[in-house]
Amino acid sequence: MKVYEDIPVGEALPPNVTKRQWKILKRHGYTYSDDSPNYLKAIEMLIAVKTKEMHESGFPYIQVFAVQDNKLYDLRIHDVIIFRENMIGVDMLPDNIIRFMNKTEKRWYTERFVPTPTLIVDRSGIIL
Repeated sequence: MKVYEDIPVGEALPPNVTKRQWKILKRHGYTYSDDSPNYLKAIEMLIAVKTKEMHESGFPYIQVFAVQDNKLYDLRIHDVIIFRENMIGVDMLPDNIIRFMNKTEKRWYTERFVPTPTLIVDRSGIIL
């Protein structure tokens, strides 16, 4: 965990997030949890953050977090996010931060989350 001078002691900077992006996320009431993202049962939204690392295709990688109870859970870096038959709301925040909100009655959830290059939200609600 990295700790920076302008962030209070005991508060970690999430992976692949700039200080500026983290300040924006904190202003919206989010905190970072370094707990495992396995077995989250009521994911309210996904937050995608553009990283500085570039994919060989020329597009940036995206750091994805699951949000449950205003805590960010690390779902790692991905090339793309695919929503299979899911109605979602999209909200843009400054500094290349995107929030994807579930607009269906089915809750998003994880089981044994294994990071892959493509993050998929299946029609059943499971995040693969």
